[in-house]
Amino acid sequence: MSDRLSKSGILLIDKNKGPTSHDVVASLRRLLGIRRIGHSGTLDPMASGLMVMCVGNFTRLNPWLTKADKTYEATIRLGATSDTDDEEGDIAATADIIQPDLDKVELVIDLFKGEIQQIPPAFSAIKVGGVRSHKLAREGKKADLSPRQVRIMELAIREYNYPFLKVRVHCSKGTYIRALARDIGRELGAGGYLAELRRTAIGSMDVKNALTLEQVEFYQGSGTLSEKYLNPRSALQGVEHIQLSESSQMKRFGHGNVVALNREASFGDCAVYHPNGDLCGMGKMELGQLRPTVVFTTLSAV
Repeated sequence: MSDRLSKSGILLIDKNKGPTSHDVVASLRRLLGIRRIGHSGTLDPMASGLMVMCVGNFTRLNPWLTKADKTYEATIRLGATSDTDDEEGDIAATADIIQPDLDKVELVIDLFKGEIQQIPPAFSAIKVGGVRSHKLAREGKKADLSPRQVRIMELAIREYNYPFLKVRVHCSKGTYIRALARDIGRELGAGGYLAELRRTAIGSMDVKNALTLEQVEFYQGSGTLSEKYLNPRSALQGVEHIQLSESSQMKRFGHGNVVALNREASFGDCAVYHPNGDLCGMGKMELGQLRPTVVFTTLSAV
């Protein structure tokens, strides 16, 4: 593997509550001495949990990693609303509340399973007329945000002790848990906002296997951090994969040329691997033709 690729990898980070996602990137850049670091999904400062960090050349994998579904543990505070739909906004208590019992909560929860239409929070990074929605909201302007279709694969009650409702959410990319908390509270007639949030998984990647920034600093100092990088095959489990076997195929792929394979498959995006298991890059498979879209290997590295 070239030196350029040896400094590339995927790190699972367990973010603490407080720092922004940009703060985590900045800390890793300082600890690793590498500028080229990105992540495959933002976490709000009030949230903790899993972030998938791509280092070096592997930042080019972000378009595929960001497609993965997400799993969260969330606490919804009922009986009040927030202009940001979370605990960091201006909180207003809801008047004349009839405390919902568990049966009603279960009925309402069921309404949000499957394919749903969701209006993003006013304080979000979505652009409206070229301007970020959160900028308009801070200026007191109402952003006309369109509903988005998202998918809730699992929404399970973990604990209900009014006014706190703890749930586990497994959802598609692009789902706002803040909006989900707001809408559940509204449907219950009590109002609600997101009080706590922890991301526990992205696709098959679990926060149990993540490092804190303190651990990253320790392993980097001991020279063993590279051993903690995630195998790309694990990170890309949701993507089809192809393993090349012939040197001529490796050379063509390494130069960005189409590779003819003895198969009739057409399945679009795929991860392409060297016989030794190293990730060569990404490609598209169409009618037996493998077209490179991202190449990590070069002729000299084959």
